[in-house]
Amino acid sequence: LTDTFEMQDSVDMIADILLENSEQRKKQRGAQIRVIVGNPPWSAGQKSQNDAAQNQSYPTLNERIENSYAHHSNAGLKRNLYDSYVLAIRWASDRIGTSGVIGVVTNASWLEGNAMDGMRKCLADEFTSIYVLNLRGNQQAGGDAAGDNVFVSVWRVDVAVTLFVRNPECEGCRILYHNIGDYLSREEKLDTVKTLHGISGLAEKWTEIKPDTHSDWLNQRDAGFKKFMALGDKKVHSKDVIFKNYSLGIGTNRDAWCYNYSEVALRWNIQDMIQFYESERTRLKEQDAKGRRLTPREVTDFVNNDPTKISWSRGLKNDLRLDKNLSIKEGRITVSQYRPFTRQHLFHSRRLNEYVGQIPQIFPHEEAGNLMICVTGRGETDDFSCLMVKDIPNLHCIASGQCFPRWLYEKPDENRDGLFAEAEHPNTDSHGYVRESAIKADALQTFTKKIGGG
Repeated sequence: LTDTFEMQDSVDMIADILLENSEQRKKQRGAQIRVIVGNPPWSAGQKSQNDAAQNQSYPTLNERIENSYAHHSNAGLKRNLYDSYVLAIRWASDRIGTSGVIGVVTNASWLEGNAMDGMRKCLADEFTSIYVLNLRGNQQAGGDAAGDNVFVSVWRVDVAVTLFVRNPECEGCRILYHNIGDYLSREEKLDTVKTLHGISGLAEKWTEIKPDTHSDWLNQRDAGFKKFMALGDKKVHSKDVIFKNYSLGIGTNRDAWCYNYSEVALRWNIQDMIQFYESERTRLKEQDAKGRRLTPREVTDFVNNDPTKISWSRGLKNDLRLDKNLSIKEGRITVSQYRPFTRQHLFHSRRLNEYVGQIPQIFPHEEAGNLMICVTGRGETDDFSCLMVKDIPNLHCIASGQCFPRWLYEKPDENRDGLFAEAEHPNTDSHGYVRESAIKADALQTFTKKIGGG
């Protein structure tokens, strides 16, 4: 009854039941709104499938995001564009029409986020003035310099106060930005905001931003980097890359179950979780004797979400819905580089590791030795770092970054035959995998030519 997004998105289905509420909805939908101010909710989705608290879906609003922010984004992963606060900005941008003002307090990741490039482009195209006061506070990415977060319950994101102005009599867009400063406590930041008395209080402190061609606002990229050979590129089949393939680390969505310093404890944990999964599978079959396949929503409502019994994920719930059994034989225990200087045992499984990426081609079995250069993820931290590892890396080994291998493993076509089939693959190991260099030959030739050597 009070969901603003749904009110704009759907037909009023309670008009004959709650007359007063329906009249209020109709009045608000027909009103001309020129000023929208608020602190919209921040949520890109539930933290865990155990939460059973998925975001509400808004088809019309999601389509607006798809045709604007997502359409103009060059990012491969655009999930964060459907964060609640982004939906709020998109909704408000449309709601004020040809002129108006929007004031919001939000997660500040849209200022620099890789997936938010399309959002920044659209905002610069749709508004004539944008004022951004960055209150910082993300000590995970910015360190102590980021200072305290103004919201006690929030510490992993920066916070921004932003005014978006649309004036039909002006052309272009003027973007003014101010960083509140380093090493400030929560109280110091709030006191600073109080003394400003509006945007006029920053009259001499604003820094004007001129977006570059990539829609970068802060920390704009150096065009000179285009002259360098890329480490890898999965979108474009270009010869000007160094590595043939690369991957994120393993994302289990259940680290507490799939990782452990003790191999014995890890095995017991996995067995206990599998046993609970199988009991839920049996219970689901007994509940639905007709054998009707439940919807994902029905499965979410049905399962036991006790985090001491299991860590649900979208993939595991879907396996349950399809009545797939689960066995410890489907995975293997191996050593993983969990964090930069922390190695743990990992239960490596396509079923219980929600995201495996290209790791099966890089570490296909226990004896397949390899080396990987792990680098920090784009937009994850202000500081660059890299680390070479010899074991399967975790997704967050270094700030959700990509990992570039020395070797790739591939199993030849089992239908290959002929007298010289074996001779064609001299690097075939005992498991039937052929090892080849992950570094492209022309890249190696380029470096050899530049620096010499064989």
